Amino acid sequence: MWKEQRIRKVAIATWDNPPHGYYDLDGVTQLSAMVETWTADDAVRAVVLTGGTDNRFVTMFSPEHLVMGQKTPLVDRVADGPDRYLRMHDSFSRLTALRKPVIAALNGDAMGIGFTLALASDIRIAQAGDHLYGLPEVKLGLVPGASALQRLSRLIGSATALEFALRGRVVDPQTAHTLGLVHEVVPDARRSALEMAHGLASLPVQAVGLTKYAFYAGMDLRLDDAVSIEAHASMRARLADDAADRITTFVSQPFEDARRWIAEDPHE
Repeated sequence: MWKEQRIRKVAIATWDNPPHGYYDLDGVTQLSAMVETWTADDAVRAVVLTGGTDNRFVTMFSPEHLVMGQKTPLVDRVADGPDRYLRMHDSFSRLTALRKPVIAALNGDAMGIGFTLALASDIRIAQAGDHLYGLPEVKLGLVPGASALQRLSRLIGSATALEFALRGRVVDPQTAHTLGLVHEVVPDARRSALEMAHGLASLPVQAVGLTKYAFYAGMDLRLDDAVSIEAHASMRARLADDAADRITTFVSQPFEDARRWIAEDPHE
């Protein structure tokens, strides 16, 4: 099950399902409910997702559930199958639509649906160690679903993504970083993710939220339409009080001080 805690302006959601960290449909429902809460709660400015089982982020969807599903009548499997995938996709879409940054702290295995959850996050921080990330579905006679293929192709390009999925590849953290699947590899993913989340939470909330919105909303549009979304998002951000405060801070400093200030990483 998901367990949530708050540290200042950061919500931390931990998937805890020992001993193997498998995901299930209850987790799908819980995640959707949490995203709804985070959306409405102005006190939450950033989100960290992580795993609570040793060396596991979200390992994959529960094999026991899959075996049980294989025992149901064929007509029921055909009728219910697409709906289950779409429910998972819906929970991930809510996460992407959340106008607050979501960081996946990959502190263990993340395969199949667990890797798709990481792909639905805005930033992925891997933890050095004997961990596996990827989409092994074809090795089990399955097809990656719940938006896995579409998100992967948008992240690393269609040619590399197709090869990755067709071979059912699972890779170590460093290889994942080389392929562009994760942003960085660190000794402690949860700690680094929290530091980054606190930094993001300190930035102007409208600017952060609208930047995320404009990025995803324009991704599949014609360039002119996407630029129009950017322009409207930029205008709305400029109207916020914190934008005026930040701009005033910048221009009121000597040039070299302002230059150093703008270069600071907020999570350091």
